[in-house]
Amino acid sequence: MREESIPLARYGTLRTDDVDEAREWIGRRLRSHELRLVDGSRTVHAAHTVAALGTIEFHYIDYGANVEVRVDPMSFVLVQIPVVGRSLIRGGGQEIVATPTTAAVTTCTSSYVMRFAAPNPRLLVKIDRTAI
Repeated sequence: MREESIPLARYGTLRTDDVDEAREWIGRRLRSHELRLVDGSRTVHAAHTVAALGTIEFHYIDYGANVEVRVDPMSFVLVQIPVVGRSLIRGGGQEIVATPTTAAVTTCTSSYVMRFAAPNPRLLVKIDRTAI
């Protein structure tokens, strides 16, 4: 994907093939987490952008690989909308399959295990708990 075609690119973009750099960069902007390659993926081709509007942030993330993300409870609500493909999200006693027509909403009170199959570009809306 060309840089200018990445959603929110004018707000700053991470582009990396380093899984540790992707985990650290995205963790600083959202929440620290575990990130690991799964299902035969050998490297990431990650992209991330973010634009803030007060207590709401808009993120675009694509790991460009099959990955699993594990995250502890967050101080915000996160709405995840896959642009392509599907995401499997488990937490709070529920399993959610997010697709381009079905968003997933993760709450502040649970830990989550999320699996993203490549390609996995998605738009996220981060809403601070104090705004709800």
